[in-house]
Amino acid sequence: MQMKRALAALFAFILIGFAPAAAGDRPGEPDGKSGFPRALLHAGCNHYDNRARFLSREEPVDYVVLLAEACRAAEASLDRELYGERLAAEYFLKRVLRLRNTIIDMNMHRVFGDQTSPYAKPQTEQGDAAFKPVSPAGEFLIAHRMGVFDAYTAWLDSGAEFSIAFVK
Repeated sequence: MQMKRALAALFAFILIGFAPAAAGDRPGEPDGKSGFPRALLHAGCNHYDNRARFLSREEPVDYVVLLAEACRAAEASLDRELYGERLAAEYFLKRVLRLRNTIIDMNMHRVFGDQTSPYAKPQTEQGDAAFKPVSPAGEFLIAHRMGVFDAYTAWLDSGAEFSIAFVK
């Protein structure tokens, strides 16, 4: 009985996984369609853009500034003619979004623990133990481990027109 359920679940997973491909809605399709909502990609960029808004654009530049500036350019690359550039830009933007979501999840878990209820109360009390968010250095290391900078390099190598000329 469990074997039948497992096979049915696997079959359903395969069908669902290939459904967008059958509809021609795969990420980075040459016709410009993308199965991934641009609003989500923009949300990841917007997060870092807001954080970098008042940070210096002069050396040494913070990685948050680099992510924010690269995100803007990568969003423009989504409309370019080069298929490889569009694909690399989308991959980079997905990595940025995943980084943002991971950091938010980590911070939420530090406050609420394993509670998933919308009525959950913070597990840390103000007087007992203060909330300590993921540090900037920790976030940088997480970004590196998650492949954000490898995706950035791949996007640059795809023919993207981006430079960090704002660094003097």
